Amino acid sequence: MNIIPGILTAAVLIATPGVALADTPAPKPNNGPTQFADVPLKTSNHTISGHSRDWGLDWFELRFDATLKNAVLQVSTQPPKQNAQGVYSMGATQPVALTGKGAGTPDPNSLAIPGQKYAFTQRVEGLKQATTYYYLINLPVGSGFKPVQEVGTLRTEHHSAHSITRRTTALDLDFTASAGSATVSVSTSPQIVGSKLKGSKAVVVKAANGRFSHTFTDLTPGTKYYVLSVANGQQATQRLTETSTKSQQIAVTVEKIKVIDDADNGLRGKGELLFQVRGTNTPDKSGAWGNQFGETSIGSGKTVTPSGSNAPRHTFTTKKDSFAVQVEGREADWVGKSAREFCESAYRQPGENHTARWLNSGDSGAECYQFSHAETAFDLNKGKTQTKTFSVARTPDLRFEVTVRMTMKAV
Repeated sequence: MNIIPGILTAAVLIATPGVALADTPAPKPNNGPTQFADVPLKTSNHTISGHSRDWGLDWFELRFDATLKNAVLQVSTQPPKQNAQGVYSMGATQPVALTGKGAGTPDPNSLAIPGQKYAFTQRVEGLKQATTYYYLINLPVGSGFKPVQEVGTLRTEHHSAHSITRRTTALDLDFTASAGSATVSVSTSPQIVGSKLKGSKAVVVKAANGRFSHTFTDLTPGTKYYVLSVANGQQATQRLTETSTKSQQIAVTVEKIKVIDDADNGLRGKGELLFQVRGTNTPDKSGAWGNQFGETSIGSGKTVTPSGSNAPRHTFTTKKDSFAVQVEGREADWVGKSAREFCESAYRQPGENHTARWLNSGDSGAECYQFSHAETAFDLNKGKTQTKTFSVARTPDLRFEVTVRMTMKAV
């Protein structure tokens, strides 16, 4: 329990001429709040008025006016006791906090200017949720006078931490609160506007035995989100949590390669072919390729089933439901400069599914390869695991057919 120091210091409200409210102390004995008086206590002229309060999950705030410059506040989870003189007290063994100007030793001679009141504001923090607290306000009017007191009680709110189940396109929200309804919203912005997040649509959820559940759908995979819940529409009981949807991790693996034509004119069956695969949202040359199926003699009409580390494989993440998968096949030859016209000067991909180029145009003799790529598309709405067989769309020299397995995992 934390009581913000220095706040319980009076601020002047009104000053009007009048008669002083000074109290004349009665002769001893000592009449502490926990003792019975030996003589009747005199009534003080001082008052506490204008009492109001506010509270939230782990705090409350008291506001009141008094005709003294000092006040004492005691807070406990146990109710105060009242003696035969009508004096309230809180036991020393209970959680007690004293605050105010000269906290703990208020000056009973600090009397108000005639007709003047002082405004007090005290905030108490660090409380337990859903807990009843009692408070006792005392004005130090001096020995022999009946204490000027005010007793109150309130119960802090309850709003549990968010329990969020993350999915790729949804977030499942669950929490408890001492409320009949709550307003919930989700957004990529943490800015709160009223009772919802900026750019979001607020949804009112009814409690079921004190528990609230709601699923936010149609979200973007792999994206940071903020979730806000406001119990009973009170900002004092709101809770904001940062979370994120899971990413869609895609793995594409080439399981089978069938060479239709190895592009070796007059050298059928002598091809040295290399295959690689990639999955991409934007199929262009800058996209990353996966591991390669090394250059191997695969002649026309032959079928290979690469496995393990030899299988062309690519893993990537995507926010989209649909994406392209490309498998590129390359056939390399060493040719002399005189045969350079065999290679084209431009590297065109993927606008054309077949072309060739020099790998080192500055050499007198350089490696020149032809390549083709087969392409297909996968739609995650049709399943998280799919297998497709597809081939080069055109009929270039280098033609092949591949079988690719796609799997999606939420991470």
